[in-house]
Amino acid sequence: MYAWNSRIWKSKNGCRTIYEKMDCTNNISVIIICCQVGSIHETTETDGFAHLLEHILLTSDTNHISCTQTFQQFDKMGVEFNAHTTKTNTCFMIKCLTPFIKTVIDILANIMFHSNIETRNAAVEQNVIYHENQTDDNDSINTAELKFKHNVYKDTPYAKPIDKKRANQPPLQSPLLQAFYKKYYVPNNIIISIISDLPYHDIQSHIEKSLFNTIFSNKEFKKQKRQKIMSIDSTISVMKEQHSNTCTIIAGFVIPNPTPIEEYTLHYLKYYLNRIDGILFQHIRMKQGVAYQFFSDFEHQEVGTCFSITVETSNIYIIPLLTFIMTVFKDFKNIQIHEDVMVQVKQHIKHLLQMKYRDIDSLVEYNMQQVIQHTLIPYDHLYHICYQSIN
Repeated sequence: MYAWNSRIWKSKNGCRTIYEKMDCTNNISVIIICCQVGSIHETTETDGFAHLLEHILLTSDTNHISCTQTFQQFDKMGVEFNAHTTKTNTCFMIKCLTPFIKTVIDILANIMFHSNIETRNAAVEQNVIYHENQTDDNDSINTAELKFKHNVYKDTPYAKPIDKKRANQPPLQSPLLQAFYKKYYVPNNIIISIISDLPYHDIQSHIEKSLFNTIFSNKEFKKQKRQKIMSIDSTISVMKEQHSNTCTIIAGFVIPNPTPIEEYTLHYLKYYLNRIDGILFQHIRMKQGVAYQFFSDFEHQEVGTCFSITVETSNIYIIPLLTFIMTVFKDFKNIQIHEDVMVQVKQHIKHLLQMKYRDIDSLVEYNMQQVIQHTLIPYDHLYHICYQSIN
């Protein structure tokens, strides 16, 4: 494994940066700018604003250059660009050749803080998002997951979809969108994650000379703590989304305030179930042959941790598969895993982490999440945790 060589610092304006130097990037650098705003921060008046701003910021002029000039620079540098919005964050990722990293940092800083969002027709971007959502709606797994999350996170902001408004939206109130942008796109609500082969002081110098180190007159963003899910419904939540002759089943539960041991257990169970030699593959694929796509997963949010099993199958297999999934959940409390199987699962986790560490796209996002969650566990040390000795 590579030695962990990350540094984290806070600029004078509150912007946080985590940088990891790797000597094996082949002259490629990756940068993620994360603004901690998503659908959970929206109100009835601002539904959909987080995702809409993700689109508008990329297609608006800034105080320095037009969006056309920005696109021309990106094309000239040959960058790979992507962005996405979640319930909690909006992220912009660029992969570029290392000699261009300073230019990319400057462009992204201008987009984050100096975008003239009124220069872009918001209705056009709303239409783009509408068609994007139509594509997502044709994905039965995505649709079932939306309904499932709405059920398990009920009575919390996490129950809201990322885009609550769809077609036939009323005219956008531009002052509201401008106020939303000014409120959340402030330095102390921004996290920068970078992986490159440049020395640490070079990256820090680039950040310090950019707008990411400038103090603005905007009021600082104050994060609000969300209310915890105080109790677990004794019934397992199940969602079914039917598309033609196929359907998606998602079943799972929420742990409101998981301990570190419970988090580790869920992490372990995910890989235990998802192995090729695991119970899901052996029963669903090898024995019954009733589904092609299936997996277990868990996600941690500040209101709780959700564990689920997803299966995409034919309609005629709904009942037997639900029965099987329920049996798996009920057996969790009585599960007896032999020591040799535990070793195999931990080796599986270890080697997956080793492969992911060599993927700089995964690593740069992992580092960003570590800053958000205030855990800062070195990625290359993670497998030591998962591969700990068996008592």
